[in-house]
Amino acid sequence: MEYAYHVLSDLPDDRTGKNIVYMIVDAALGAFAVFFTQSPSFLDFQRTMALAKGISNAATLFGMRGIPCDNQIRNLLDGVPPNALFELFVGVLGELNRYGLQRQNVVGFMGRGVIDDDVGHDFWQLQRLGGPSPQS
Repeated sequence: MEYAYHVLSDLPDDRTGKNIVYMIVDAALGAFAVFFTQSPSFLDFQRTMALAKGISNAATLFGMRGIPCDNQIRNLLDGVPPNALFELFVGVLGELNRYGLQRQNVVGFMGRGVIDDDVGHDFWQLQRLGGPSPQS
């Protein structure tokens, strides 16, 4: 999660002024963390947990400082270009590969090849999908 926090902290945030309540990293972590809950509302789940246990897993597991509601998460992340998340995507796939959790040479993403493990970190398909070039 430390790696995810680091990458997501660098997401673009065009907001200005004093009306910035939640950090973009908290919104991104909230969007990711929602997959770990058993509730359709991430905020509701975290509030319920905080009441019952004194702390939420948004803070303990994901390092979130604030917990934006579902609509705030969507509003904050709508302006983030998808290719801003490729570094995190590639890093997670690299970790899976390091621990032998990838079973195929080519990892599929929405029916398309994304990374050919035989070429190491030469992200030939990511460039085609709009991600960073192999030189970056």
